[in-house]
Amino acid sequence: MKIKQLLIIVLVGTLTSCGNGSSHDKELLSKAHEKQKEVIALLGELEERISNSEFSAKDSLLSVIEEHEENVFEIPGYHLELPGHEGHDHSHAEVELTDQEIYDVQIEMLKELKGLQQFIEAQ
Repeated sequence: MKIKQLLIIVLVGTLTSCGNGSSHDKELLSKAHEKQKEVIALLGELEERISNSEFSAKDSLLSVIEEHEENVFEIPGYHLELPGHEGHDHSHAEVELTDQEIYDVQIEMLKELKGLQQFIEAQ
């Protein structure tokens, strides 16, 4: 599933949800935060590698990285620290997702970035 499709599902779920934002499962959110830290680290690594490369599709690849960076949101209970984006709001308003949905988004982002990493390594 592409990140855009996932984010559309998340947005629809957010708009139609009567979710309970105060009953977060701390363990699942902690796991989501750990995955998000992996996402952020991989974003930085990929951005640096692409920036310093001679790829013919360099601009397109950097655009993909930028899009992923814009889709990173603050997990409830954890401060978002996205290097190079100090002063930018990545909370995207209050996220009203279930704890499982928050975790699933992090897993999907990591999966897509690892796919991009494999593509870059094959070049």
